[in-house]
Amino acid sequence: MRLLMIDDDEALAQSIAKHFIQQNYAIDIAITGEMGLEFMSLFDYDLIILDLMLPDADGQTICKKIRQNKHQMPVLMLTVKESPESKISGLDAGADDYLIKPVHIPELLARVRALIRRSQGGNVNPEVQWGDLTLNLNTFEVTYKGTPLALTPKEYAILELFVSNPQKSQTLDAIIDNIWAMESPPSLYAIRTHIKGLRQKLKEVGGPSDFIETLYGFGYRLNPLYESVSQPSSESVTESKRESLEEIKQELWSQRKSEIEARIAILDEISQAKPSLLLEFKDKGIKIAHKLAGSLGCY
Repeated sequence: MRLLMIDDDEALAQSIAKHFIQQNYAIDIAITGEMGLEFMSLFDYDLIILDLMLPDADGQTICKKIRQNKHQMPVLMLTVKESPESKISGLDAGADDYLIKPVHIPELLARVRALIRRSQGGNVNPEVQWGDLTLNLNTFEVTYKGTPLALTPKEYAILELFVSNPQKSQTLDAIIDNIWAMESPPSLYAIRTHIKGLRQKLKEVGGPSDFIETLYGFGYRLNPLYESVSQPSSESVTESKRESLEEIKQELWSQRKSEIEARIAILDEISQAKPSLLLEFKDKGIKIAHKLAGSLGCY
């Protein structure tokens, strides 16, 4: 799944993105509305997370442009504005859901999952099967003939890309574009290493060594020889090995503590300014307060 987050608070967006990457999503970040629209002209996204207050336009205007450009993916709007009027305006502009900053990360993840399920037909617990391979798109569990595969997040993402497009060969560049969105792209050798790791893990649970087929000069795909199911897959649960939400929060706080304290210090200075100077600093104070409201809620 590939997401786009449009938010001018780049530090907050990066923090939120880490949580999505932990959940095997690819996510791009745009810090202006126009940049977001440009990204949408280049890539296909499964969902857009859109801030209401942007430096070049308000989120409602950008949302209307998204719909005018015939993009049908769900749009989740984020804002510090809690008034019913703001919510109604956002939904009328074409947003599918509306969440108030500061966001509670588990709720944001749940809202995103729900919107994507709804856009794909409303499956509560969608499982995708290709031959003897089964992927649960909600829990990220993978089994081969009922035997769990312990995959890394990137191995899972590559396998999901293959299963979602079984008739299409994926070039190394296509794999990078779909899976390493905002992250530093890996070397082509690293991609081949991920493919080799997938093949090895499939072989360890009884899969054929050429389950992922190499098309020389084109890329990789699932081998059509194994598309039929040889025996029913049983429902098996693999234990997820992800960092806890609390550990991620602590890491992000240590990275951003000094930046947040500096913003608070600026607001403190503005609050103590002479009345004649307050108007001059009003816009700056509003922007800083807006970013703080969105940032602090993550911790």
